[in-house]
Amino acid sequence: MLILEHLWIIPLLPLLGAAVNGIFAARWPRSAVNGIALGSTGLSFFAALEVVREFLRLNPEQIPWTRSYFTWIEAGNFRANFALQIDQLTLIMLLVVTGVGWLIHLYSVGYMAGDTGYRR
Repeated sequence: MLILEHLWIIPLLPLLGAAVNGIFAARWPRSAVNGIALGSTGLSFFAALEVVREFLRLNPEQIPWTRSYFTWIEAGNFRANFALQIDQLTLIMLLVVTGVGWLIHLYSVGYMAGDTGYRR
């Protein structure tokens, strides 16, 4: 259960891709910018596919799968953890958002090819 233990990777990949392109894209060729944009969103989609594969192997008692990373707020008996949870609806939304996000990036590579503000 590699990805289920590290669910934070799915939103982190596109965020890192956007940060890298936002900071360094002015000095890089378009092919590098495209590679980072398409690669980060594509890897996020493949990570979501792996989550589906691992989720389907869980026992029904393990659903929803929750992974708590750290305690965010603790006051008396109240405790709010930073946690990520996966259930059936979450799986569908993960696939839709990451898959459509990758398709949008793929489309924009061709659509924005002649634009002067391409790297933005």
